[in-house]
Amino acid sequence: MITKELMENLFINNVTEISFPREKEKPIREKIVYKYRGKDKWAITDGGSNCWNKVTEEWEWEIRPSERTKIFLLQCRCNFEEGLKIIKELIAQKSVGGRKND
Repeated sequence: MITKELMENLFINNVTEISFPREKEKPIREKIVYKYRGKDKWAITDGGSNCWNKVTEEWEWEIRPSERTKIFLLQCRCNFEEGLKIIKELIAQKSVGGRKND
């Protein structure tokens, strides 16, 4: 289990990204990548160009840094603990093509 203490130790070694592989029967998103974005802000991505929007609970295109609005950052960034909770939920469910499958 990834804990805040483990993450702090990883930062000592300049680790700013962690991948969580998905089970083979749960693609299209084969992995979830947790990326540090500074000042206790994290992005949950699919390892490509999509990030998790915690408000809409859908994957969305991660726009260029110069085009990111305050609303985008509020919706698509989280603190460490909040992000881990979201990742646990994503790993437990199927998320295909930007939508959750029931």
